[in-house]
This record gives sequence, structure tokens and C-alpha cells, in this order.
Amino acid sequence: MDIATILGTYFSLIGVFVALYQLRKTRKATEATQIAVNKTHQAITQNIFLSDISSVARTIEEIKLQIRTEKFESALLRVSDVITQLLQLSSLPQSIDNSRALNITQAVAQLSILREILEKELRHKNNEIKSVEINSVLSKISDRFNKVVGKSKFNIKAGENNA
Repeated sequence: MDIATILGTYFSLIGVFVALYQLRKTRKATEATQIAVNKTHQAITQNIFLSDISSVARTIEEIKLQIRTEKFESALLRVSDVITQLLQLSSLPQSIDNSRALNITQAVAQLSILREILEKELRHKNNEIKSVEINSVLSKISDRFNKVVGKSKFNIKAGENNA
């Protein structure tokens, strides 16, 4: 055997070990990137969820005002909008974690009853709407949503400070 063959074999073995090392490094970097992507996706989903729930709470406050001022057509439209938003939110993965606190299904049921009351009022104009009672129920829904948003915002900020 000549020296060139021995050196070639030696460098080939070193090259194989370097390639294996690079593959391991690449795999670890890929795994770390995937974890970061998943965390970012979860954070974005949670931020969208919180933004939408905040929007729902504000809309409920608008509905209360519209009911107090007997603008039932506007209230009916906004109630339908809120129901649609809540149904969409219930399909978000993040909403599953918060569904117990928010009880979206219960809120949709209560808002559906309100929608029926408003529709009857608009059809019959018989002033059976008990705005104080209705606004009390709406306030409970809005307060529940705002409480979850507040807790979630605090948890996000606490998590950011730990990072």
C-alpha cells in the first residue's frame, strides 16, 4: 500500500465523521425550529382569540346600549354578528383551552334566545322586552369574557418576562 491510499482512507473516515456530526447538528436545529414555529403559532392563535373575544365583549356592550335606547333592529344585527363570531371562535384550537371559563356554548344559547325575543319584538311591536333583565344577562356574558381576556393577557405577559 502506498502512502496516498492510507492518507485517502484516513481523510475519508474523517469526512464520514464530520458528515455525521453535521447531520446531527442539522437535525437538532430542525427540531428547535419546529418547536419555535409551534410556539409562535400557538401565540398567534391565542392573540387572535383574545382579540376576537375582546371584540365580542365590546359588541355586547353596544347591544346593551341599543336595547336601552330601543334600537332593536341594530341590536338584532349585532346579536347575530356576535353569535357568528362565537361559533367561529369555538372552532379555534385555543378556544378549547378556554371553553370552560368562557362557556361559549352557553353564551350562544343565551344570545339565540335574545335574538328570538328581538325578532318577536320587531314583528309584533308589543314591547315585551325587559331591557334590565336582558342587559343583566349580557353583562354576565361580557364580564365572563373580559375576565378570561384579562387572565390570558396576564399569563402572556408573565410568560414573556420569563423568556
